[in-house]
Amino acid sequence: DGGGAWTLGVVMATRVCRERKTLVIVDAERRFYPPAAARLGLELNRSIVVRPGGRRDAHQAIVQSLRCTAVGALLTWEERLSMREFRRLQLAAETGGAVAILLRPCGALRLPSCAAVRLLVSPESRHHAPRDGIASREASRLLWRPSPDRPSLRRMRVEVLRCPGRVCGQSLILEIDDETGHVRVPACVAPATVVARAARASG
Repeated sequence: DGGGAWTLGVVMATRVCRERKTLVIVDAERRFYPPAAARLGLELNRSIVVRPGGRRDAHQAIVQSLRCTAVGALLTWEERLSMREFRRLQLAAETGGAVAILLRPCGALRLPSCAAVRLLVSPESRHHAPRDGIASREASRLLWRPSPDRPSLRRMRVEVLRCPGRVCGQSLILEIDDETGHVRVPACVAPATVVARAARASG
């Protein structure tokens, strides 16, 4: 919570959603805030926000969306997923060809997962919260890097827990500008972080 996972999820979903494809956000817990997402580059005219009434309806909406070949990416928050439900989502994504980005709490790290890629997102510094954010509930908890001249800059650490062909345990610092939607790697921070992680893993 408060690590900026919703913000990063919106940026990733927007980037991987292919041209002329639709981005679906299944938002059962009312966490998604469209105006802020639009500032990050999300095209609202190519997006569908689904707000189901319960967990069962939410899961069905996710499955049906992933099966649709017109959907390029799907973003949602999932507290609990059984392996059976995970497998159902995996098969649906393979059928439709969409990329599914599931945001989950840290407690899910202890649970089994069949996701091809797993990333851990955490805030890089603890400071005052911004006026608004991508997720309405997240807005009061977003943790910002102090920068009086650039209050829109936020840093987060992204650690690779699982990724085919990549070394697990490596991490990267990302800086997101919530005004422009730009995501960049701070040159003075990220390389040292990755090297330190790699060195520790090899030792």
